[in-house]
Amino acid sequence: MPGSGKTAAADELAKHGYQVYDTDKIFVDAYRMSVAEFFDLYGESEFRRAESEIVASLRYVMGAVISTGGGVVLDPQNMERLKKIGKIVFLECSVEELEKRVGHDKSRPLARDGGVDYISKTWEKRKDLYFRDAEMVLDSGKSSPAGIAEMIMKKININE
Repeated sequence: MPGSGKTAAADELAKHGYQVYDTDKIFVDAYRMSVAEFFDLYGESEFRRAESEIVASLRYVMGAVISTGGGVVLDPQNMERLKKIGKIVFLECSVEELEKRVGHDKSRPLARDGGVDYISKTWEKRKDLYFRDAEMVLDSGKSSPAGIAEMIMKKININE
């Protein structure tokens, strides 16, 4: 979900020496514009197509952290590709906490278009997909990014 701490936790894992691929950052570098700007120009469906191409381009990455946007689960092929690469970790956070974190963040296209209600609507639309594909679920609502990174390392033993 947007605001659950995916990017911040990945940044913390990078501090522990792990190579990190952030699909949103790859997108910005490749398209030379923000996700919000791309949404404005081309719409969500075109963004999802580009996002899927980025996920496909990472198919040979092993032993790294891949941080994705929350909407990556909308394409089952994305999730099949990611499962072949490694473990899927879902950072769960309450709708109320997510609304505090990003509900009014106008740099996020869906927040801008849907207002604060977009978090609860997005959660209802995606929750089954997140739980279906996750190999592990971690509560990110009460943890710092460093704490989330520590939980991930303990759970999947990447610190060994």
